Amino acid sequence: MHKAAGGFGGLNVYVISVLYPAPAGDFTLLIGDWHKTNRKNLQQLLDSGKTLPFLDAILINGQAHSTFSGDQGKTYMFRISNVGLSTSFNFRIQGHTMKLVEVEESHTLQSMYDSLGVHVGQSRIFLSVLVL
Repeated sequence: MHKAAGGFGGLNVYVISVLYPAPAGDFTLLIGDWHKTNRKNLQQLLDSGKTLPFLDAILINGQAHSTFSGDQGKTYMFRISNVGLSTSFNFRIQGHTMKLVEVEESHTLQSMYDSLGVHVGQSRIFLSVLVL
């Protein structure tokens, strides 16, 4: 949600009936593509029928570098939303598997993945056990 001061963040809705054990904590990740070109120039490109240039960076929660920490052996929930303009992302945490539990706020078959594709405008929620 955008704030008047220019900040941003996720709006998390917690469902009463959860079909998995409560995690030790949760992290919200807003992942987006970043262009150094200003918005008006990007809009002119699109209006003229051209495609957007290759992105200059990928940002997680508005930062080029993000870290998350927790306690070894505990399970954490990650809520990922692709808030970018045109880039799909393949998200992974090195050395960890992820149990997908929700897609677009709907429960899924709880399958394990090494990486998850998150397309523009989509959200995924997964659980991962912290291994150090």
